[in-house]
Amino acid sequence: VLLGLRSGVDPYPDTGEPWDLDTHNARVLAENRERPPADVRAGEAASFEELMAALEAATDHELFDAGVQPWLDGPAIAMVAGDTWDHYPEHERHLAAD
Repeated sequence: VLLGLRSGVDPYPDTGEPWDLDTHNARVLAENRERPPADVRAGEAASFEELMAALEAATDHELFDAGVQPWLDGPAIAMVAGDTWDHYPEHERHLAAD
């Protein structure tokens, strides 16, 4: 989402097919099932660092104003929250597993 703010590219383009969370999660699981836990955690740490860098680089206008990009239904920060800190509790038990 944050990279899309700067580039103008919709991070969730309409493919003509309905987007389904369960289908998406099944694909991500299949792609990552054989990764060692340490590799998954390292990837998550790197992703978090990228997120923080993108948040720090974004302007208040980009984050908090509605209508910055036509594909956003509201402020970008709402979509970021839904994809990150509001979403993390759903996966805490997975992240704590060895």
